Amino acid sequence: MNFFEFINLPFNLLSGVGLLILSTSARYGTLKRRLIEYSNTSEKKTYPESYVSRQIKRAHFLRNALFLLYVSISLMTINSLMITVFPHLGFSGFFSQFLSVVNVLLILLAAIQLMLETSLSLKIIEGYAEL
Repeated sequence: MNFFEFINLPFNLLSGVGLLILSTSARYGTLKRRLIEYSNTSEKKTYPESYVSRQIKRAHFLRNALFLLYVSISLMTINSLMITVFPHLGFSGFFSQFLSVVNVLLILLAAIQLMLETSLSLKIIEGYAEL
């Protein structure tokens, strides 16, 4: 991969990460709303005890994924800014490549968090099927 392909990497990843943030934020908001409704209801005994703990665990996974995606967006922005606005400061291609690799790793870690959240969500759905 040559230097110009690495220069385009932050721009190419930006839209995908933005969509991940959008969908993950929606899932996080829905989960938060469900937990607030659960805490305000008087029928808490109708839910299994593991329901709340699993939902809170899901919230942690979603929060971690969002945090990693936000950091990735920040690094992409810094990388793009250094490439396009400040090329005269002498930033080397190595630094840009390094930031690109870090971005990809952050996106991978966020995807792992989302996979863990999805598998936990499936366990919750299976728990409802058993009720």
